Amino acid sequence: MLLRLTILICGILQQTMASLTPVYGKVGAPLELECLREVSADAVTWEKVTPVDVTLAYKNESNPDYPRIYATSNDGTGEYKMGISPFNVTDVGKYKCTLTKDGQNREILYDVNIAIAPTLEALSITVGDENAPTVVVWGDGKNVSCECTDGKPPPMVTLYQDGLPLINGTSSVSKNLILPSTLHTVLKCTAINIAITTEIEKETKVVNQKVLVGIVLGSIAGVIVFVAVAVTLFILYKKRIIFGKSASKKPSKTPDTGEPMLSV
Repeated sequence: MLLRLTILICGILQQTMASLTPVYGKVGAPLELECLREVSADAVTWEKVTPVDVTLAYKNESNPDYPRIYATSNDGTGEYKMGISPFNVTDVGKYKCTLTKDGQNREILYDVNIAIAPTLEALSITVGDENAPTVVVWGDGKNVSCECTDGKPPPMVTLYQDGLPLINGTSSVSKNLILPSTLHTVLKCTAINIAITTEIEKETKVVNQKVLVGIVLGSIAGVIVFVAVAVTLFILYKKRIIFGKSASKKPSKTPDTGEPMLSV
């Protein structure tokens, strides 16, 4: 008998722990919790079980002692919800919904906490194994990560390249990138959760090393060609002056002797 009681208690505890669902509310905004779905439930009871145990609402009515609490029900779809409006810090705690159908009770537990916004300090772009600064010189394809290490609930992060979203996910995403054949590309990492309405973001400009080297070598070659052309023109110019002077020397005769005389 004792063994059966122990098994029953363990089963109840495991079911309760499995049903515990974390939920985050934004202070000043409405928060809704949904009970287990069951078409035409006989009864629905909403309770706050921590820090004190109190009944807040039933299937079609709420406790008048808690004016911020409301309950909605739809027997046709089996949707039964309880709402808090507006949500504030005193609403933090564990909530339980008990659904009754044909004499059988089923429960779901919610662990309700305050949503916390992600911070810019916790947001990072990593190129390879190193946290990327504002500008990175990069020649080959590397793994790029976008990560945010704080915020509740964990924020949705998105990695962009030149304004186009590449990949998104919860808290951290990564992708192997091959640089385009342009001088540079801009990588951006953003994060957002229900605590904020505008994404936070960080950017890194990646300079394509191969293209940069090509530009530098092309510039050097251009300078060399320019110098060679300039030197050639200078030599031709100097020769023109010398030849011009030689051609301008014509013979002339002296009035007395008739000997030819060079005119300068």
